[in-house]
Amino acid sequence: MLTADLAWGTAVAAQRINRGYFKSDVWDTETQQVETRSNKSLVKLWLAGKEPNPVTEDDIEQGREVRRHFTGYLFLQLAGKINDFQKNALSLAQAEEFDPIKDGYKFGILSCLPY
Repeated sequence: MLTADLAWGTAVAAQRINRGYFKSDVWDTETQQVETRSNKSLVKLWLAGKEPNPVTEDDIEQGREVRRHFTGYLFLQLAGKINDFQKNALSLAQAEEFDPIKDGYKFGILSCLPY
C-alpha cells in the first residue's frame, strides 16, 4: 500500500518535472520519440515502482496542500452542489492509502489535480 502523502507528492513531482500538466505524451515528429511523457504516465510508472520516484519533501508538502484543497469539496457535497469530477477529487482526497495495483486508474485522475 502507498500512503496518500506519497501518491499526492508524486502527482506534484510529475507537474514539477513536466513544468505543467500534459494529458497525453508529446511526440517529436522527426524522431518519432516521446519528447514529454504525460503526467499520468509518470505517476503510474513511479507509483508502480517501474522507475525510481523523484518525489522530494517539497513535493510531499505541496501534495498535502493540494489534498487539503480538495478535501474542502466536502462542503460542496453537503450542499448538493458537487459535480462528478469534484466527487472523484474529494474521494481521492479522503483516501489515506492507495493500492498500486487496484488503484491504477485513480492515479490518472490524481495526476491532473495539482494542475
